[in-house]
Amino acid sequence: MSSITLLLALQSATPSPTETPVTPPLGNAAIYLGVAALIVAIITVWLTWLSVKYSRQKTAAEQKLEKMRQYAKDVHRIKYIYHDIVFLGPRNAGKTRVADLWRTPWFDISDLYPTNEWQLYESSIADIGSETRRDDLFEVDRVHDLVLRVKLHDYPGDDHYQIEALKRLPSLKNAALLLFFDLDANEEGVIKQKPIDYNHTYYSKYFAETLENTENITQNLSEVIVVFNKIDLLPRSWDEATTLKTLCDVNVDAIRRIKRIFGVKVRFFLVSAQDNRGLISLLGEVCASGLSKQTKARLDRRFEEAYTRTANPPDLANRKK
Repeated sequence: MSSITLLLALQSATPSPTETPVTPPLGNAAIYLGVAALIVAIITVWLTWLSVKYSRQKTAAEQKLEKMRQYAKDVHRIKYIYHDIVFLGPRNAGKTRVADLWRTPWFDISDLYPTNEWQLYESSIADIGSETRRDDLFEVDRVHDLVLRVKLHDYPGDDHYQIEALKRLPSLKNAALLLFFDLDANEEGVIKQKPIDYNHTYYSKYFAETLENTENITQNLSEVIVVFNKIDLLPRSWDEATTLKTLCDVNVDAIRRIKRIFGVKVRFFLVSAQDNRGLISLLGEVCASGLSKQTKARLDRRFEEAYTRTANPPDLANRKK
């Protein structure tokens, strides 16, 4: 190649100082950048909307939670303090009548038939005050109203129910045991022998031996009460001491077996489901026997307050305005 040809070639390859370079077109890159910017803008707006919406929902949820906490704080809860009471005795001794009158004092017992199967009744007896406890769920202090509630275990007088009752008895901690005795008398108040025989048969040697062979049976019971029902059949002229001595004498064998098992823990009550004599006193005695010292003190205070309100009503006429 000649030198002239080489020179011409170099000149054609070198741009002139006055020549403006030509910019290549953007092509697809510009489109991609525009779409990306648009997507970023949309995402930004969407995230902002979500943030506002979540903030509103969080505020609403917090308000609902606060309302629930306030509701939990204002509404009292009921806490039942249960006490088991077991009714044992021969048929026709009046166990079910006493149980029904304790549950519903206005109950008509005239058409009541003997129980044919084991019955478990529950009944609220008394409001014994309130206490404040922390609620971990709502993180507030809640008031619990304490209510004494009894479970009445009413067993029929048949032998197989007696066996069933004696088997279940050890599982009832701090229960009260009521031992009912049947009674009947003629118009002159002379006690008939047939119910006495039923009592002796029911509280038999087997009954005594079964209880004697039950471990810690005395410690598991809060109280043992012999209940002489139907005292309305006896002469009104008899005082309480005469009535109790007479009934213990005619049922001497059964009473002796019961005393041998439970000793000084045995108490005696005279009641009548027909005219309600002694029923309230018996219920109060039984309920009090199963309460702790603290609960019993609360119950005593409630009764004192009720008595004070009844015995000393406010003098509305002379009340200061």
